[in-house]
Amino acid sequence: MSHFDMPSYLNEYKYAVKIRNVGDKSTYTLEIKYLEEADAGEYMCILEIVGMRNFEQYYPRKTGNLTVQCNNKSVFLLIKGNPPPAIKWMKESENGDLIEILDDDQYDITEKDINVKEFILSTLLVKKVEFVGFDNYVCRGDNSHGRAEASIRLNKLLKPGIVGFTEVSALPEIVGDILPDIKKEGETAYLNCTVANKGYDTVVMWARHGRSYDESDYLINLSEDANIIRDDPHLNVQVNTNGSRFTFTLVIRDLTVVDMGIYSCTVKKYGVDNSAWPEKSTFLSVKTPPEIQVNQMPSVQNVDLGSSLNITCEASGFPHPNITWEYASGYKHRGTQLTLTNIQKNDRGIYTCVADNGISPSARHEVDINVYFPPSCTPLHSVVGQAQNRRFNAKMVCVVEGYPEPNVKWIKETEYGRLEIEDDDKYEITKQYGIQLERNTFWSVLKVRNVQANDYGDYVCVADNVYGIGSANITLIGK
Repeated sequence: MSHFDMPSYLNEYKYAVKIRNVGDKSTYTLEIKYLEEADAGEYMCILEIVGMRNFEQYYPRKTGNLTVQCNNKSVFLLIKGNPPPAIKWMKESENGDLIEILDDDQYDITEKDINVKEFILSTLLVKKVEFVGFDNYVCRGDNSHGRAEASIRLNKLLKPGIVGFTEVSALPEIVGDILPDIKKEGETAYLNCTVANKGYDTVVMWARHGRSYDESDYLINLSEDANIIRDDPHLNVQVNTNGSRFTFTLVIRDLTVVDMGIYSCTVKKYGVDNSAWPEKSTFLSVKTPPEIQVNQMPSVQNVDLGSSLNITCEASGFPHPNITWEYASGYKHRGTQLTLTNIQKNDRGIYTCVADNGISPSARHEVDINVYFPPSCTPLHSVVGQAQNRRFNAKMVCVVEGYPEPNVKWIKETEYGRLEIEDDDKYEITKQYGIQLERNTFWSVLKVRNVQANDYGDYVCVADNVYGIGSANITLIGK
């Protein structure tokens, strides 16, 4: 509730206008103090339309009648004393003398015990007040310990009249800047637009633009005054008043990344070209954890020896994430682009793109890089010894490396030439993997059952893929 601006000599003593705002409606109440018979009569409420000062005849107006039943006025004082004082009322004459007042047709004096220790309420009722200047009255209390006095002035005002209007700006104004806001996902944002000189012919509108000022064609109207246009439960507008200023607060709850962008407050005034409507904008930022655009990245990449490779890792999030590439060897590269040149087999492995912006959790995406290369074979032991005719077995192990994974065969050197060994009752060929082995590496194991003298000799492990052939020799001897 606030007071309307009126001439000080009226507002201070007798008249006041109070305003109550509920939604888009305002109720103006004229308060008339110290009613007298002269206050009775016709009163008119007029709405002045800003910008139409030459068309007063079109102003909306209504009239009403006020009836005053009496013109008496009471003044009172609280008097304290022990023993209870003798009380008398006096009126100051024109020459300054105090004349005692008695109960008569002009005055009534009453005293009342108000049940508060040692206090007496003394009331002077002045009948038929005349509207000329003012009168001074004195209340005096006497007891055996002394005297106390208090003066009261009774102002007698003139009949009300129209005294003119206060000039205001022809256009409303958005006061100050609309401050930007930065929130996390799930929080609530508050955007404040304060408008001065808002008239009945103006509407305050909130709208949502794109995420950058370049997206001028992307616009969604959200509200008009306190009314939400879109059926969106996480939006509402709160309206607060401070004198002639109205603050329209756009409230956005349960924020998500789609709420981030430009929001504008516009004051639409009917009958005025929209180019003259006040408008201000702000940016709402929503902090979100990083998210890597994995659909634009490979998960597995196969490359040839000596070739080059470029992989780009892009991530979204606010603030904008930092990108780092990591490799098991301790390699780290900051930036979205991973570049490898003259690739060798030691460059194979898992490269991890890490996106971080300080908002948990960070994002990670792995790229498995495979390098094509021909096989190589290395004997675990180049000479293996085992006794004959004791039902002992012998094992020969060849470490095989290559990509794609090679095919392996074992060959025995005989006096008749090379003999390819097959799985049978005498020989068993197996493939084994171990975590201690490097990538694209396995063991090829040849087991010779029940070693005999004719099993001694040279054996060859041969591995091949589309990129080449590799081999290794192992000799089985007796003990």
